Parts: sequence; structure tokens; C-alpha cells
Amino acid sequence: TKDIVKFGTNEIGTATAAQGAVDVDELVNWTAGSGADVISISISAIEGLSGVTDLIVSGNADNSVAAGDTVVVTSGQGGTGHMGVQIAKAMGARRVITACGGAGVELCYSLGADLVVDYHEQELFEALPDDTVDLVFDNIGLAGTADKAMHAIKTGGTYLVLTGGDGGKISSNPKDGVKQIPFHLQTSG
Repeated sequence: TKDIVKFGTNEIGTATAAQGAVDVDELVNWTAGSGADVISISISAIEGLSGVTDLIVSGNADNSVAAGDTVVVTSGQGGTGHMGVQIAKAMGARRVITACGGAGVELCYSLGADLVVDYHEQELFEALPDDTVDLVFDNIGLAGTADKAMHAIKTGGTYLVLTGGDGGKISSNPKDGVKQIPFHLQTSG
């Protein structure tokens, strides 16, 4: 059987096949200009793919999540986050760590997260030791997250932030050797 990535969430935050599913191989092997018609599979996939595409081509040495990496997805239960957790795992990440709350905790474990921090109980980056993370996929983009994450990112690691209306941006004081990549979804022009 093939691994399937689920996208879309219902009112209690669980992904369902009725809302869409994509073959993992198709997503993992998808690159811009490859001709793969991933986005047309479902309009709801656009939200997830906006972040997941950047996760796949995050700027690591081989332009992908490497086997054995530790990846943090700042919010695993959201539109880009629940896709990010699954794609990172499918690409060989040794550990996928995320934060969420309520019913999202069980959802994130079911999607493949190895550690889920309940943000009602503890701040995500307070739960992580220094120099233990290869890639942070900040799919929330809250102000100050980059600075909070720096201690946990290994030298040679990557901080990828989905910029938006919440003030998310790269750090003004990054750790030496950490690559920072801001990105956003542009829907036209």
C-alpha cells in the first residue's frame, strides 16, 4: 500500500479522506515545473501546499528534508502544519516535533509527529534543548518566534518562516550558521 497524506480538517480538527488525500510519492517528488498536477487535486490542498512546497525545498544542502533530520513544525494542526508534519516524516525526518492544543494533540500524533507540545501547558521552544533541531518550519509566523527558536537550531540548520499578518519574520540576531528563509504564498501576479 502507498502512504497517503491527508489534507483538510473537519470541525474537531481531524483530517479525513473525504476531504482529500494525495499519494505521498507524488507530493514528495513534486517540484515546480515538473508537470505534476498536485494543486488541481483539490482546491483545499493549496493551503497546505503553500507551506509544504517550501518545506521540501527549504535550502538544506540537498534542497530537501534529509533522512535523520529533526524537524519542528510550529503548529501541526493547521492547514500548512498538518501537511508539514506528514511530508517531513515521509521524507525521512527522524523526529518531527510540533505544538498544538486540545484535540490537535492526538491528531498530530496520528499524522506522525514524534513529540507534540501542548502550547496551553508549555511554549514549544522552551521544551527543546539547545542545538537539537535541523529545520524549523514556522507556519504560524508570530512575532518573536525566530528569536525563541534560535537556541534549538543546530549550526547549519534552517529557520523557514511563513510571513503574514501576525508579524512573523526572520531573526535580527540569528545564531551563526543558521540559514533563515522568509516565504509567503502569492496567489496572483
